[in-house]
Amino acid sequence: MSLKERFKVIFTKKICLHCLVGVHLASECEILRGKLCGINNCPRYHHPLLHRERNPDSSVVNSDPVEGSEPDHARSRSPALPSSMVCQEREPQTTKRPFTIVIEGNAGSGKSTLLNHFSEMMNVDVLPEPVEKWCNMEGNHNLLQLVQANPQRHGMLFQSYAQLTLTQQHTQKPTTDLVNLKVMERSIYSDRYCFIENLHRSRKIEGSEYSVLCEWFKFLTESSLVDLRVDLIVYLRTSPEVAWARVKEHAAHSGTEGQIASLKQLQKLHDLHEEWLMTPHPNVPTQVLVLDADQDVSFSLQLTKSILSEVLKISVDPKICKDVRSELELLDRKILRQQRLRRVDHGRAIFHDRSRHNSLARPRGAHADLQNVSNQVEPKDTPLTLVAQDPLLKTYPKAQMSFGNWNSPTMRLKEEPTSRVLSLRFVDDVFDP
Repeated sequence: MSLKERFKVIFTKKICLHCLVGVHLASECEILRGKLCGINNCPRYHHPLLHRERNPDSSVVNSDPVEGSEPDHARSRSPALPSSMVCQEREPQTTKRPFTIVIEGNAGSGKSTLLNHFSEMMNVDVLPEPVEKWCNMEGNHNLLQLVQANPQRHGMLFQSYAQLTLTQQHTQKPTTDLVNLKVMERSIYSDRYCFIENLHRSRKIEGSEYSVLCEWFKFLTESSLVDLRVDLIVYLRTSPEVAWARVKEHAAHSGTEGQIASLKQLQKLHDLHEEWLMTPHPNVPTQVLVLDADQDVSFSLQLTKSILSEVLKISVDPKICKDVRSELELLDRKILRQQRLRRVDHGRAIFHDRSRHNSLARPRGAHADLQNVSNQVEPKDTPLTLVAQDPLLKTYPKAQMSFGNWNSPTMRLKEEPTSRVLSLRFVDDVFDP
């Protein structure tokens, strides 16, 4: 087979120029990665069977006779192959694709909280859902507002743009060569199997529009030109009632109460997430880690630890595993600190005169003598009642309190009728009003 015929077969069947085995780009080939042609010290990345010698005195590329090749007079009548097809393939990429984690879940499941934890880590790219692009397309169009106002009219428009922006995030290059993890909020897969499917089942888009969106999704996910691979899907499983309560609370703080989804809408999205990730589904692209997200957001560090531990089980890249172990050590320290603060939070020394609604000043130093606090309580001759908010506060031998006629080396409940009540909590190292 002549060299020209070899290239014709390769480009017809989209075979790798480096290994002549797989259907992928030569720059992404993992077979004999980094091995060059080597014939006559050729520095190119093609297979040796595709080598052609370059004539330094001419732009025409020549080759040595190969067994089974065409004779010289036949080759001379054939146009020479462009040098860009033979010895100028793209060089192998110096950076590998980072380990990609996708955080999936209903609204109010705590995705943003987890992203905040990952954003504090080293060598991690965090990609939130591209809501800013949806709300400000080219500075003129708020597609999210349009689809919320009239999904029948703008559903197809919005989902087409959502597929585009999510594809851009999937294919976005790492910010630096050191990035080993990429964490995304939602993906093109949840857009297809949850949100597009929801519009279709709710009859808010036409069947023809639904078919076009599905064809686009099929092309993007099956094409070798677009890398939409995902290594781990994390499903933050939340009941619709809990999600709705969180959405309402967030809307109350942000002043967007009129824009929140109804409980019925959240129930539909919950059912679609369950159908996609919790039942045997042929279109789940990778492993799924299911986490209970109904618990309080204060446990989000534990959820982050569970995700990193799963990455450690899946990844075989030693560099990724090393970085993940380092982050797990730091995360363990944060969790221990959080647990410690949670235990002593009830003992935080806050002195508040409920009758006058004023907080007293903070004594300085660890386990400070509380004698100076009594000087700020007026009148001094008024007896005070110490109200302990936790059983652990009934006794604390390292503190001393003196208020008026009561002086005790330990903090104990004092049963004495009074019109003024002093509530007490205490912290382990400093007194924080």
